[in-house]
Amino acid sequence: MTKFKRLVAYGCSYTQGDELLDETYVPGANEIKKIQGREIWWKTLFEKYPGLDKQEYNERSKSHAWPRHLADRIGIPWINRAHPGNSYYNMIYNIDRDLVNGDILDTDLVILGITSPNRFILINHEGRDNTLHLGYLDGWPLDLKHGYPFFVKWWNDPAIMFQFSIALRTLLHMAQNRLNNQLYFVECDPRSMHLTKNIEPPLNPSIVKTLEPAYLDFKNSGLMISDRNMYIGQPEEYKLGLGHLAEAAHIDWAKHLYENCQRMSLTS
Repeated sequence: MTKFKRLVAYGCSYTQGDELLDETYVPGANEIKKIQGREIWWKTLFEKYPGLDKQEYNERSKSHAWPRHLADRIGIPWINRAHPGNSYYNMIYNIDRDLVNGDILDTDLVILGITSPNRFILINHEGRDNTLHLGYLDGWPLDLKHGYPFFVKWWNDPAIMFQFSIALRTLLHMAQNRLNNQLYFVECDPRSMHLTKNIEPPLNPSIVKTLEPAYLDFKNSGLMISDRNMYIGQPEEYKLGLGHLAEAAHIDWAKHLYENCQRMSLTS
């Protein structure tokens, strides 16, 4: 008998399953994305399927992503609440909202896919959240795009990584209190959990020393289901046009997570 009755996943495009259906819907999609870019790809897709919208398409992709494959291995139903481009702050906000609304049950296994830190939340007056991604302007409201150079200058790498450490502390507190023995984490984005990699210029050693305890507390909490990011060991042919991984990699990743779930006694 399984310990949990349902798997509920939160995350970004790595968890949502971005790009998994692209070649099925438009043969040659990977070449379109590599050569002509994201916007031309979306235009090509919607010209071929005029009744389809981006939200519906992203929802369809979830049936091919690792949360579904992991839930199938455990033998429980699943809900994937990930959104492409999601930030940590969006995930924290979404989990808080779902707890208040009763959309997370006591018998749910809640898994959050760790993403990159250069993303921030925007909440309108109706409570709807969006993400400001510092890596690109896609998804930014028109009235904020003119301020992009200011945001990038203001949120330099030291500030981003400090804010990231606060998010990690918040998630760890949530997993040890409100969602004790329910909330766990997996490392999806290979750029996320590092203070001395993928950052140019490198962080000042004094900043690394200041922030490192929060990172180590999170890594050593015993709440990480994965012991590697989902890109480790994946062949080059599994990488899709915009850098996400093919479904075969999601299946392999789910197998890795399931084995660790068994080791952590999360499956019985």
